[in-house]
Amino acid sequence: MPILFLLASLVAGDPDFEILIERLSAAVEREMETHGIPAVSFALVLEGETVWTGGFGEARDGVPATGETVYRVASISKLLNAVAVLQAVEAGELSLDQPLGRALGAYGIRAHPDLEGTTLRHLLSHTSGV
Repeated sequence: MPILFLLASLVAGDPDFEILIERLSAAVEREMETHGIPAVSFALVLEGETVWTGGFGEARDGVPATGETVYRVASISKLLNAVAVLQAVEAGELSLDQPLGRALGAYGIRAHPDLEGTTLRHLLSHTSGV
């Protein structure tokens, strides 16, 4: 959390990116040490433009993390998919309780026949049996 507050406070006005990057780097290194995090990569984006990328620590033994380091997302993808689905629900594009076949059909995808009674709500709450 300290890093988020740092970014919000520095970018709120007219940021001096050298100071921001210096403070961000120090905060990241402290958090990595405190929590035993081996590597972190960041990108600072302002009004749709990438203004800085960087990495801290080692992505693998002897390989430094950079702004271009690719990480395995593992179970984080579940969260990202859930957010995307719920945003589509909020926008009125999907309904949590519509059958999966109808929800996927809107995107040109056919659901497997075994999923006929399954809804998005079932999938997101891990009650679909899939």
